[in-house]
Amino acid sequence: MSAERDDGAHAVRTRIAAATQADHHALHVHPWLRRLSAPDLTLREYSVLLQAYCAFFSRIEQARQALCVFETLSLDRTLAALRADLRCLAVPLEPVSVGDPATPDHPRAVLAALYVLHGAQFGGQVLRGKVAGVLPGAPRHFFGGAQDRRLWATLLTELERHGRDDAGCQALCRAAAQTFRDFGQFVTEHCIAEFSASPMFGQLPPMTFSKTPPVIGEEAGSGR
Repeated sequence: MSAERDDGAHAVRTRIAAATQADHHALHVHPWLRRLSAPDLTLREYSVLLQAYCAFFSRIEQARQALCVFETLSLDRTLAALRADLRCLAVPLEPVSVGDPATPDHPRAVLAALYVLHGAQFGGQVLRGKVAGVLPGAPRHFFGGAQDRRLWATLLTELERHGRDDAGCQALCRAAAQTFRDFGQFVTEHCIAEFSASPMFGQLPPMTFSKTPPVIGEEAGSGR
């Protein structure tokens, strides 16, 4: 998570972080996402996980565009980095069909989702180093980029504006938690679909097949 000091100016962000702490922590035990930190990460796994990121981020950006909100918080730059990686890896941008995740249909829900996905960039340098150590030739446009501080400041301002009343803040908390869970579920289903015919599938622990929706959070990492 961001190490920035909380002086009361970001009270809504603080409440969201507290309300979604368990979902954020679940990232560290997600059976597929934790492969990004594994010493035996394969290029195939890396490619499949990037494909899942790209598909999910695209759904959220499409929802933002459909509602014509938060133009300055667009995910276009992050998606460009993901697509650059996938093209380098010769991987289709769209994954096999595993069912579309629920997309936010209200400005507050979109804002909460953008908080989750933009926040993922904070831990990118850590994952970039781990991936580079195992797969030095793999493209890393998505992981490892520095957070856009101006964008993040704008996002925090929007959180405070839309969550100034208790009902609005609670709505943001619920939507952020749902985004974490939806992402984890989408990654799980996508990876199962991709690896179901692979020998690797049978070697993974039973928890891999759990439908419990693990999640991403601010330390998941993202673009360059």
